[in-house]
Amino acid sequence: MFFWIKESLHSYFTEIELLLIIVGYGLSLFSIFFGVTKKEKLSIIFLTLSGISWYLLAAELDPFYNLWDERFHALVSQNLIQNPFKPLLFFEDYDPNHLTLDWNGCTIWLHKQPFFLWLSTISMAIGGNTPWVFRLPHALLSVAVIPMIWRTGKLLDLSSAGYYAAWFVTYSGWLFGLVSGRNLVDQNDVCFFVMVSSSVWAWLEYIHTNKKRWIILTGIFVGIAMLTKWLPGAWIFGVWAIYLLMGNLWKNNSAWKDFLLALLVCMLIFLPWQIYAYLNFPMEYAHEMEYNQLHLFNALEGHQEPWDFYLSHNLTSLYGWLGHLLLIPGFVTWYYLSKSKRVTIALFGGVLGVYIFYSIAATKMPSYPFMCSLVCWLALGSTGKYIENWIISKKFKVIIISFGILVIAVMGRNIEEIQKTYTLQDSTNIYNSILRYNKNIFDKCGYVLPPGAVLFGTDRHQYIDAMIYSKHITYNGWPSEALLEILRKKGLKVGMLIMDGPKPEYMKNNPEIIWLPWKADTAW
Repeated sequence: MFFWIKESLHSYFTEIELLLIIVGYGLSLFSIFFGVTKKEKLSIIFLTLSGISWYLLAAELDPFYNLWDERFHALVSQNLIQNPFKPLLFFEDYDPNHLTLDWNGCTIWLHKQPFFLWLSTISMAIGGNTPWVFRLPHALLSVAVIPMIWRTGKLLDLSSAGYYAAWFVTYSGWLFGLVSGRNLVDQNDVCFFVMVSSSVWAWLEYIHTNKKRWIILTGIFVGIAMLTKWLPGAWIFGVWAIYLLMGNLWKNNSAWKDFLLALLVCMLIFLPWQIYAYLNFPMEYAHEMEYNQLHLFNALEGHQEPWDFYLSHNLTSLYGWLGHLLLIPGFVTWYYLSKSKRVTIALFGGVLGVYIFYSIAATKMPSYPFMCSLVCWLALGSTGKYIENWIISKKFKVIIISFGILVIAVMGRNIEEIQKTYTLQDSTNIYNSILRYNKNIFDKCGYVLPPGAVLFGTDRHQYIDAMIYSKHITYNGWPSEALLEILRKKGLKVGMLIMDGPKPEYMKNNPEIIWLPWKADTAW
């Protein structure tokens, strides 16, 4: 059936991808039906199921690991299967001249905090080394935000706002791109966003109930967020502090004890890895801590943007042009509708702090402020709630709400654009064809080369792709004569891809070299 549909539509999607698209839209239609008939819980259940379909699609689309960071994350996750407490880029490094602490060529890889890598490592250990399996945990994490943001809206007495915000999460183009590995910084920012969002939800449950378990859970989520993307994961503590400093709560010792309990729980989760990494990999740990600080004062790796980058077109990237247009009115509407002004102001202050901090920082990457998107989507949802309250006619309200939701869905999932971006439909999209081609030849290298063989002949950062797919240590270019001698003494064969230029004399007639009939495409 799906083959017939695929052929009829001249689709370049696979049958599984078409199925996920049809199911995603179909479940969303059920969600709209239950939404307009005031069965909100059923609507959210179907919307969550729709989200599962969409984010599984995001994980499924690319059969290769993407540039830049995703392929590094995948390689480290793959190597962590052997030892989850030793993050390695090269599981063996035979070249004595290959000594660097740079994150794109080092042996011990501490460039990112490890939690999100551990999730993918568990998934790959169970399901194998494929891009879909690697992305799967983060696809499921993304879906968890759908009911979470709906519940958060209820805790803020903005239930309709939470409902509309859940639609923005389900059809977020930016989150879809992060899960798929296309947007910087892929699954790392997915996990970070989800954990920061979870800390907001748990904190609001605590504010609502004053129960200790929510304090502990807030601390757990903050600790995991920090174990994913360092100190910005403590964002909710800033929001919490603003909340306590307003009114008379700052004089309440019990309130500060709750704050400190959450902080203690957070440190119990976050600190052990920092101590372990510092003691076991002191040189690499010190280098990465220094490199983290450089982001504040230097535009690293070409990520230089004007000071207002996050307030201009980046808002369109994260929330679409409709979101960009409605975000500020949404915050105003939220404040107007809010029954708890202190919580509202604290959350607004937290968002403002994120945008000020990252606008001042020299290195600017699109996903940095995405961490507080749960709050921003609730602001957009508040606009929907205001429109709903404004419409008196019940029939007209159903039509407008349904139309608005369909606009969010169609704008968030431009299927034709997804097909052009992720499939081979567009012959000018050489990114797809080259990464598929290179994956194919590196897979072949893994089948042809004997265990332990070392591969040469890649260029740029292709050695990362080659190590992922072939599972052989790989170096760029020709091997030096000295390195060949080291490998010979270890009894290791050498695989050599086709390269441009003359063959070095010392490599001719060398019985240890397996000359491979393939050449990697060096465009990426």
